[in-house]
Amino acid sequence: MTEHEGSKDVTHAARSGAMQTLTIAVQGMLTVTHILLARVFGQAVFGLFQTCLATLEIVTRSGTGGAPQGMLRYVAAHRARGEGDIVRSALGTGLRLAVGLSSVLALGLIFASDFVARVAHQPAAALRVMAPAAVFTGCVYVLVNASLANKVTRANFYVRGLGEPLLFMAAALLAALFGRTVLHLAVAHVLASAASLVLALAVVGRVFGRGEIARAVRSPWLPGFARYSTPLGAAELMNAIQQKADILLLTALLGPKVTAGYAAAEFISRVISNARYVFDAVAAPVFSEAINLGQNDRLRYNLQLMSRWVATAAVPIAATVIALRHELLSLYGSAFVTATTAMAVLAVSHLMNATFGLMGYILVVGGRSRLVFVNNVIGTVVNVGLAWLLIPRFAIVGAAIAVLSGVTVGGLLVLVQVRVIHGIYAFGWATIKPVVAGAIAFTVEMAIGRFVGVTAIRILAVIVAGLLSYLVMLFALRLAPEEQRLVTSIRERFRR
Repeated sequence: MTEHEGSKDVTHAARSGAMQTLTIAVQGMLTVTHILLARVFGQAVFGLFQTCLATLEIVTRSGTGGAPQGMLRYVAAHRARGEGDIVRSALGTGLRLAVGLSSVLALGLIFASDFVARVAHQPAAALRVMAPAAVFTGCVYVLVNASLANKVTRANFYVRGLGEPLLFMAAALLAALFGRTVLHLAVAHVLASAASLVLALAVVGRVFGRGEIARAVRSPWLPGFARYSTPLGAAELMNAIQQKADILLLTALLGPKVTAGYAAAEFISRVISNARYVFDAVAAPVFSEAINLGQNDRLRYNLQLMSRWVATAAVPIAATVIALRHELLSLYGSAFVTATTAMAVLAVSHLMNATFGLMGYILVVGGRSRLVFVNNVIGTVVNVGLAWLLIPRFAIVGAAIAVLSGVTVGGLLVLVQVRVIHGIYAFGWATIKPVVAGAIAFTVEMAIGRFVGVTAIRILAVIVAGLLSYLVMLFALRLAPEEQRLVTSIRERFRR
């Protein structure tokens, strides 16, 4: 890898990461929406809606048939080679695959809704209403990933950052005017999903050029796409089951009110994984280019660089979420604070997911779709099996432990596989620095939380003191050369 390529990748990662960070920050409106839903519709309705969403997400993610990941492999690789016809064919193939498969699964959910309702204790009418959203959302995933594979991040910002949260908030509040049942929330969700698809078509259409999406849909089927993406679709099914089994089992075994508290804890702690999601779309195209061009040094450099940046962002967020877990859950209502212990465990699992997560994209864009499927099967078996055993004994804490176990096993598997296949590690000695700084920041936050009595002042004091102590320790431990150059560049921009 040349010095110019390394500098170019760092610049792309920094700029795209900044845009993705803005996207994640704006998506924080979903948290506001969830708090409003819990307070307006009540704990039981909120819990049932979250359970329906869990079922729908399993259908949605398996219904894409791995097409979104196919965008990251085929669009990114052939764009780098200047093969526009193949890029167009990949986009069209992905959209047709997602529409066809998700439509079949959505119809299956409609016809099987009574059975699912009896087994999983969910309202059948709400499932039938929400089923078409699987088609709309699946297409949004394909379109946005195609834009990200094209190294354009603004579509993700407009569609998933601004569009989805605002559209769902508006639809949910409008639904509350007509009634406060799960069915009203289901209607709001499907309408917001349809509107998000319309927005995605408009925004991504501008990225690829006027009429390009229509031409892509009419383009020939890309050979090898389905063979590559089908195992990824099955892997997504396993991954969705792994991520939503806790919600489904909690509702079936303990009821929707217990699920509501757990779902709130999981949703809040998910902000830790957002530190990785910032770089998912940045890393995947760069990894794809490096692998397809045979640049193993570039692959190693970018994996370690972005994994370190993810850890640097995720560690202080995890520390603060754990330190303020009681205060954050109380925003949903006093009945939700029973999930504080589970939230601490979930925060650790999201931290593991964040720090290990980028390695999985090396397998995805490197054509190892079957290996990804096997990994997800193993993680799902660990997660679901432990959840089935632990939930009756430890309730929501047992569910959280099962999630942490599944994430840890999956992360270790990918760590070993990337080392064996490509001879590289995701972590270097520089990755330890944010962990040490985060441990000290967490100690400071816990100490301040004990001595400050007023809730609003305590929250502000914990956040400010934690951030300052974390930054001081990072600089005391000396930043890596790339971070030093970025800090210098930012300082010079402010001076100008």
